[in-house]
Amino acid sequence: MYYEFASKHFHKSSQVPRNLNKKELAYDGWRGAGKGLSSRVRRMFLDMDPGIDDAVAMLLASQLKDVEVLGVSTVAGNVDVVKTTRNALKIVEFLGLRAGVYRGSSRPLIRPHENSADIHGNDGLGGVALPEPRIRADPLPGPMAMAEFARAEPGKVTLVATGPLTNVAIACMLDMDFPGHVKQLVIMGGAFSLAPYGKGNVSQFAEYNIYADPEAANLVFTSFQDILCVGLDVTMHPDLLVKQEDLNRLRKSGSRMGSLAADIMGFSVRRMGYFAPHDPLAVYCVHDQAIVSTKRGRVKVVTDLQGERGRTILETDSEKSNVSVASAVDGTRFKEELLGALERAR
Repeated sequence: MYYEFASKHFHKSSQVPRNLNKKELAYDGWRGAGKGLSSRVRRMFLDMDPGIDDAVAMLLASQLKDVEVLGVSTVAGNVDVVKTTRNALKIVEFLGLRAGVYRGSSRPLIRPHENSADIHGNDGLGGVALPEPRIRADPLPGPMAMAEFARAEPGKVTLVATGPLTNVAIACMLDMDFPGHVKQLVIMGGAFSLAPYGKGNVSQFAEYNIYADPEAANLVFTSFQDILCVGLDVTMHPDLLVKQEDLNRLRKSGSRMGSLAADIMGFSVRRMGYFAPHDPLAVYCVHDQAIVSTKRGRVKVVTDLQGERGRTILETDSEKSNVSVASAVDGTRFKEELLGALERAR
């Protein structure tokens, strides 16, 4: 059933998946100002639904000196996929980065799309006015793009997914070897009750990204051998929440990027009194995974239509552990790293 969905949804495209080579990857990859390639660079592909925190994660990624972002695929999540794609293009163009943007799935595998525009604004960026992008999305569909980049450099590309896992699940269905080509999958999602903050934000049990497409999440959690899951247990820690005084600091820094980040995060601060950097923390873990402590096991996702839909359960007694779930975070250090990177950017 899932494969049939993937085939119907994406084979309408006239674009044939291209075989990317290393020279093309080095040329097309996303680099921040002053970055150079080296054998130690961490190669990252982003799958996102921008989204306020996704946008801030993109800004942060551009400033991590040892990280090279190869591309960005978009998915329906916080807002519809047309808007998430437009937002990704806007941020890429604002930063002047050469990043391929690849539009992905417009809905979950078997459910209607449920957005979170009440959290992110109708446009997904909290109403922050950025120019309409002049660049366009690549015609290659998002799931195919992530699979092609991973296939071109087996064991070297880290995939960071900060939205519903629909695209990642489709890529698994379209290319059975895809999970084995990925170095590590980093997921922002889930609530595991491993810390006082590990409670759901859609229901008592469920975090939005998992709740939005639990079938996709269940497939993904059972397909990859090395997953880092960064969920609400750590992203809601009080020490890393961004407050109004932090926005004031960014605006006073004189940084164009810092001012944009403050404007974007300001929507959440005005609405809730804080901005929780869910997606920035997941991206930062590619640079420095030691910022979090983890517990190892396997993850089960509840897919019931009612009740506990989207609940994530860590089974630590499994003999086939493939997921490290973040259970604690150095929130003070991460917040300073985030604000420092944004205010230093010019």
